[in-house]
Amino acid sequence: MRLLTAMATILIAIWPTAGSAQERHLGEGKHVPLLTKAEAFQRQGDAAMERGDRKAARPHYDKAVALYQEVMVLQPNLVVPYVRVSRIFGIFGEHLKAAALLKRVRTRMPDNLDVKQQLSIHLVLGGYLAEGIPLLEEVAQTRPAVVQLQALLADHYRKTGQSKKAIVVLERILKVRPRAHNRRVEYGEALLQNQRYNDALAAFRMVKRGDFAWAARFGEGKVLDAMEQPEQALKILITLESLPAPTVEHRRSIYRKIADIQRGQGKYQPALIRYRAYTKVWPKDSRGFYGAGYTLYLAGRYRESEEQYQYSLRLFPRSPRTHAALAKTYLKLGDLKTAVSRQQRAIALAPSDWQLKSMLGTLYRKGGKPKEATALHEKLLASRKWSALLFAELGHDQFYQGQVSAAEQSYRQALKRDIQQVGARHGMVILGLAAVAQQVAKRQLDEATRRLTQLQRYRALNWEILEKQASIALERGDEAYALKLLDKVEERRRSRWDHRLLRGRTLLALGRAEPAYQALTAIKGNEVKRPRAQLALSMTLATAEMMVGKADSAIVRLRQLVNSGAAPARSSRLLAMALLRRATTAFVEKQLTRAQNDLEELGGVANRLPKAEQLRYATVGALVSAELGKKEATLKHLKALARQKTAPFLASSYASAEGLALLRAYVLTRVGEHERAIGLLTPLLRGTPSEQVVEAYRGALRQRAVALYQAGKYKEATRALETLKKQIKGGKLLAADEVLVACIDYQLGNREKAAGEFTRLASQVPLALANLGVYQDDVKHDKKAAYEAYAGYLKHSMGHALPQVKRWADTKRRIFGFGKGGAQ
Repeated sequence: MRLLTAMATILIAIWPTAGSAQERHLGEGKHVPLLTKAEAFQRQGDAAMERGDRKAARPHYDKAVALYQEVMVLQPNLVVPYVRVSRIFGIFGEHLKAAALLKRVRTRMPDNLDVKQQLSIHLVLGGYLAEGIPLLEEVAQTRPAVVQLQALLADHYRKTGQSKKAIVVLERILKVRPRAHNRRVEYGEALLQNQRYNDALAAFRMVKRGDFAWAARFGEGKVLDAMEQPEQALKILITLESLPAPTVEHRRSIYRKIADIQRGQGKYQPALIRYRAYTKVWPKDSRGFYGAGYTLYLAGRYRESEEQYQYSLRLFPRSPRTHAALAKTYLKLGDLKTAVSRQQRAIALAPSDWQLKSMLGTLYRKGGKPKEATALHEKLLASRKWSALLFAELGHDQFYQGQVSAAEQSYRQALKRDIQQVGARHGMVILGLAAVAQQVAKRQLDEATRRLTQLQRYRALNWEILEKQASIALERGDEAYALKLLDKVEERRRSRWDHRLLRGRTLLALGRAEPAYQALTAIKGNEVKRPRAQLALSMTLATAEMMVGKADSAIVRLRQLVNSGAAPARSSRLLAMALLRRATTAFVEKQLTRAQNDLEELGGVANRLPKAEQLRYATVGALVSAELGKKEATLKHLKALARQKTAPFLASSYASAEGLALLRAYVLTRVGEHERAIGLLTPLLRGTPSEQVVEAYRGALRQRAVALYQAGKYKEATRALETLKKQIKGGKLLAADEVLVACIDYQLGNREKAAGEFTRLASQVPLALANLGVYQDDVKHDKKAAYEAYAGYLKHSMGHALPQVKRWADTKRRIFGFGKGGAQ
């Protein structure tokens, strides 16, 4: 009833009235009273229809038709009775009768616009589109102000997917009636269908209130989702869901749309809950069951997806769509035979649906039978050269077989027919990315960047393009730009392992080890299937572990790689770097034995380290060996350092030629090579030497004097101290050096003089007390005074006492009883 009433409203609104110009010029005649009487019956019928009383309206319309037919006999060239009778036929859906009547009069008046107008309406409403649409387009162009004609044409274009034509017609309507909010909503839908998202958003937002505000907000949510802004879309749609919907179908649509968006975000569990709730509210609507099955499919829960589809088929056994979805599920489960059988069942239920046949070809291709797929798609194309979908599928078949040029040509043919064809756009991007990979391998980074920019026009696989651009930026050393590109990738993509791996590499290059480590550890082991990808992840994670201070974990991981034979050169190199990093940390923390063990392990592969790391190895090795007193190993490491000019690591003070000389001199003095240390430092004393050089030189002289003294070369030790004295401003030795002078005097026989010096220096240098004790013991034979000197040394030595002095003091306490009952 609603449909007939709507059609009647259209026909009443655009029908010529009885007072038309043609009727006024007919003059008086027999037909005039007939027309008047027929018009009265017609008005009575219209009034009954207005009341919704269709049964009462029919007799009035029948009488009117009979009278109009009499007029046709009397005045066969008069248009009015034909138009009015056709209107009555249209009210009762008898469009074929109306069209036949109007065609008769059109033969006599081929250019009459009123006849053309009504004929086009009846042909379109009667479903005779091939004949009616061209006629309707002609009349609509001639009469752009007749809104109902434009609306009928726009509805046709929207229903048949001709969004561009619909936009043009709807713009005509809005120009005449800018406040027609229902047409504004339809205009937004057509713009959305044509992927003019910003224009569609503006159109929907213009409808702020009224009966169509709900539909406009719904459209706004759909546009935001299409613009890859799912969170904003959900915010609008969830708010809208709580408001009364215009119709039940609107309520269903928004409920499903929210679930669809959640599914697109990868939020499979909330989407699944919503789809299942939908099936309980509307159990006779198969779309809820299908949505639940597809959600399980996308979540990788293929067995559950199969069960869901099977349950749906028990309720809707003749649903080709569900059979086709079940076929895809069986393919994922590895059962190609059952998948093909299911798809053939779908085809049998809808034999005229060539798209289901095309999907069978897709199953063949994905099941590893590309030749069968190609044959099927070529057969379908033979009679459907207009199909962009079939050309795209054929391109996929050819690409799968390595026929890159043929695939590209097929994709171009698809886009020629439909620039929005998704499969073809994806195919062109995939081909382009393969070419980019070859360019990157050849280090043609500029050409690769330009090609990626060109690929953006296809608006497909945008995340892959962005990630490849980020990878190239990382290759060029522009880590900040790479990270900026990665941030643009949509949220659902950021959770993928390959994105996290690339992000981790980028953050490592930026020196941001902690967030890199977090991104990498978020990757689950079972997500990465390919061996090369597993190797890349392990190597990158090991690097991150080293940088965040987890060298132990990195070393365990890298040892496993080396032992497994995976990328032996790369994993061995990284293992050596990890060992070196841990050895450096152990040296700084004074864990010399552990540092030495790590250095010995990496010694065999040290030549695989980068040059800068080899310098680090030589430096740390020299320092550790020197501290452990391993002279031979120390000198071996120093050979590597001798060929270098700087050592920019460990400390900033070494990042110069002077700093390196100081470092080498320090190591040489630690292993007794005092002369070589002095030889390194002497050239640095020319001009105005730095305080560090002067102190190092003094230290080397002091160490040489000590070594000469320990070797019994007392006179040479004295000369070394004299040289040291000349290097000190004011010529005054340090207290520790004066103790050494006193020790030399003691050995040369000047014992009383030495004892006096020991007494003078006892309060400054604890070692002077120990030497004073020796004097009391050996020269004065005063055991008690010797014990007291030893005890004073032990008390003030701060835990660094010489073992022999402690032994001497213990012996005297035990034999003579010194120190008992009192503090030592």
